[in-house]
Parts: sequence; C-alpha cells; structure tokens
Amino acid sequence: MKRYQKISAGFTLAELLAVVIIVGMLSILGVGYYNKSVEQARFREGEALGIAIAESYARWCHERMLENPTKDSCQYTSSNGTAIWTPPLSSLDIEIPRSTPCNEGDLRCIKTKHFKIEFPNDGVLHVVRGDDWTKTYQLWLNPSVRIGGNQSFKDDIRCVIKKARGPEFCQAVGYLNCSVPSGQDYYACTRPK
Repeated sequence: MKRYQKISAGFTLAELLAVVIIVGMLSILGVGYYNKSVEQARFREGEALGIAIAESYARWCHERMLENPTKDSCQYTSSNGTAIWTPPLSSLDIEIPRSTPCNEGDLRCIKTKHFKIEFPNDGVLHVVRGDDWTKTYQLWLNPSVRIGGNQSFKDDIRCVIKKARGPEFCQAVGYLNCSVPSGQDYYACTRPK
C-alpha cells in the first residue's frame, strides 16, 4: 500500500495578506519619493527659466546702455513719465513656449503650465510655483547684479517659502542659508558660496 503525503501548494491567507501589506507600504513610500523628485525637477525647471529671462534682461540692458553710454543704469522713462526699471517681458529676446499673460494686456506677468513669472518694476524677477506662492515657493532673481560686474545670477537667487511651511524644501534643493527677514513671514534661502 502506498502512502500519500498531503503536499501544501500555494500561500496561506496570512502569508498573502502580509505580502499585500508590505507591497502597499512600499508603494506609499515610493509615491512620496516620486512626488518629491518631481517637485524638485520642476524647481530646477523654474530656476533655469528664471536665469534665462534674467540673462535676456541683462542683454536688453546692455544694449540700452550702449545706445546711451552716459546712463549708469537701465532705468528709462515711459511715455507717461514713470521711471521704469524693467522692460515688458515681450521686449526681451527670449520666447517662453506655451505661455500666456496672467491677465489680459499684462506685459509684466506670464503663466506657463507650472509657473507664474512676474517682472514688476522693482527690478526683481519672481518665478512663482503655481498661482499662490503661499502654498508653494517662489524664486527671486536680481538680474541687475550682473550688469557692470562679474557676479553670476546664480549668486543672487533666493528660494522664498512661507514660514509656516518651513525651509526644508528650499534646503532640499541646495539653498541652505535660510533666514527670516525682520518683520516678514517667509524664509529667504540662498546658496552657500
């Protein structure tokens, strides 16, 4: 008489549930890291876009100063007598693909898929992630640092983030010197030199 041994094939329910739980936990961690890396890549995209616009502004300014060598800055006077420090974005020799004005007729603010780029008349270029920077971050570039000097735009870029969010995102993308300016509710972070 032959004896047959019962052979168990497959997994028990407990083993299967353990595997499902482990895979679920790994996927949750993976999605978090993926989202973080996507946001850091978008930050770099905004940084590159800001630097390209700032360099275009420096070229525009340099050409204006060559036309009138007595000028010591790029300031000019508009037709209504207002002192203008920054040109309309349409005056620059750069094309930003798939961009639209923030508001109809707005010459100093455009939107792309991920950023709002503002070039107000204070000479500082703002690259804002999304529409509301209180929920994200923004970059401040000061293109005038390059005019008449050898300083790079990258030496004067600031990653700005609301105080409530903390400086961790800016620090994660390399802007380590963070401080809260007196009386403000945001961190301004710069790169170490």
